[in-house]
Amino acid sequence: MRVLLLNPPGSRRYLRDYYCTTIAKSDYYYHPVDLLYLSGTLSSEHEVFALDALARGLSVGAALAEISSCAPDVVISLVATPSFAEDQAFLASLKRLLPQVRLIGTGDVFRELREEAFQLMPDLEASLVDFSTDDILRYLRGAPGAPIENIIYRQGTGLFAGPERHGRGSFSIPLPRLSLFPDDLYSFPFVRQMPFMTVLSDFGCPYACAFCPVGTLGFKLRPVAEVLREIMQLWQAGCREVHFRDQTFGVQKERTLELCRAIEKGFPQLTWSCFSRVDVMDAERAAAMKSSGCHTVIFGIEFDDDKMHQAVGKNIRRSQMFDAVRICRAQGLQVVGTFLLGLPEHDEAAVARAGRLACDLDLDFASFNLAAPRPGTSLRRTWTPPRLAPERLDFLRRAVERRFYLRPSYIMKKISRIRSFAQLRVFLKNSVSLFF
Repeated sequence: MRVLLLNPPGSRRYLRDYYCTTIAKSDYYYHPVDLLYLSGTLSSEHEVFALDALARGLSVGAALAEISSCAPDVVISLVATPSFAEDQAFLASLKRLLPQVRLIGTGDVFRELREEAFQLMPDLEASLVDFSTDDILRYLRGAPGAPIENIIYRQGTGLFAGPERHGRGSFSIPLPRLSLFPDDLYSFPFVRQMPFMTVLSDFGCPYACAFCPVGTLGFKLRPVAEVLREIMQLWQAGCREVHFRDQTFGVQKERTLELCRAIEKGFPQLTWSCFSRVDVMDAERAAAMKSSGCHTVIFGIEFDDDKMHQAVGKNIRRSQMFDAVRICRAQGLQVVGTFLLGLPEHDEAAVARAGRLACDLDLDFASFNLAAPRPGTSLRRTWTPPRLAPERLDFLRRAVERRFYLRPSYIMKKISRIRSFAQLRVFLKNSVSLFF
């Protein structure tokens, strides 16, 4: 069959992938990993196309025209909670345009709504809640009379709801079809070489933070040899920069050291960035990461409150934050911290403390994000209205952001470290985004 992988158009820059939707606040838009890895899985049995209408900035009409010219038999589309009304309307328009097309959705909304989604989207044939398996292949071969794991689908007048099972341990997934995702569509603030590509070396997360849905997806690791094959594919395509989308890079120490040593030996000019945790980082891991080309580590700092970290299951301590930053600094790694503002318990003082902590840690970059009860999280079940009104919270977020970035010492430090045009371009774009 002709299968189209679709990221629909939208009024905002929705990052709909990995069952954890966010909205890009600045000039970045990374590869939708669901579609990226589904491209490899599906290509073993089908003719696969991709359309990232949002990355390309297509209007609804232009996106519909391109899909029509592709004449797909099946469309597998990202659908997200923040963009649900737009996604719902777009897919309804697509079905009117191409009545015979089979519509399959994937995204956080289907983990939340499950069977209810089919009432809200009557044109939907099936939904998928794990892109790391071959469940979608088994479904497209012909729906059997028993549920398939991680898929809900119509059959006749009924619904078959497969159990959501992501697994733990290890997993293998075919290499993605890179040619379907053009280099010039995607950007990330911390890349140092273009083009860059997004890579997953694991799926899910072993931690259970109440505000993050990725911890509810199980946790499984790809074989190191398979990750290296993917990097080799990128290398042969001319890519010298990777962003690891692992939720927590480096969880298993020996595997991390093995992967870093192999990258250092086989791809000495590769540079890369990743997300990790402050209680995972140690001197040996940091040294191996630096030697293999890592230049930036992103930590979830969240709050300046150890009790709050315990309450939401993050379970990190303030002292660990300073230790991790110090360890990374000693290796010459750039450190980014992300902060979470606006939990129901937060008041203005809590927001101000987060801003001061970012300055005290002397981070290279800080991202201040507004909390939301995301689908699939325990926070969603216990969420109550925050103390701070949304408008006031957003004002405070912008205030701490500008206070952090507009410090004279910070500006001079960033300018002194610019070594390439790519770094200058990122610096200027991010500076402009603070005001617009």
